[in-house]
Amino acid sequence: VSTQSTGKRLAEVWMDHYKQIYYWYSPGSETRDAGDTSGRTHLRERLGCKSFKWYLDTVYPDLFVPSLNYNGRGAISNPTSNLCLDSFGSADHYHTVKAGLYYCHNQGGNQVWMGMDSSEGVAESFLVFGFDVPAGSSSS
Repeated sequence: VSTQSTGKRLAEVWMDHYKQIYYWYSPGSETRDAGDTSGRTHLRERLGCKSFKWYLDTVYPDLFVPSLNYNGRGAISNPTSNLCLDSFGSADHYHTVKAGLYYCHNQGGNQVWMGMDSSEGVAESFLVFGFDVPAGSSSS
C-alpha cells in the first residue's frame, strides 16, 4: 500500500468536500486507486464522527482553508520572460505575502494563485495557498 493511496483514502473518508484541497496539493491523487473505503466510511458513520468542517472550526480554527468557490486558479506568468509571481513561501499568520518574480517552474506550490470573489470576505483580489497543481493546468 503506497503513501499516496493512504492519503487518498484519508481524503475520501474523512475530509468531506474539503478533499478537493488535498487533490490540489497532491497532483495525480484524484485518479489514483484508493482501494475499498466502504469499511472506514461505515465506521465513521457508525461512530457518529464529526464532519471535517467541525474539525477545522473546533480543533484547528487558526488554519487558513481556501474557499472552494474561486474565479480562477493557476500561475500568473509572463511567457516572454518565463517569470511567474511567486510568494517564496512568505505567507504569515495573517495570510499576507511578500511576492516577487521567479522563473516559472510549473509545479504549483508558491506560484499558485486563486482569484477570489469579494463576497467571500476576502479583501485581496488574489491569494496564494502554496498548493501544487498538475503540470499544464496553470494559466497565464
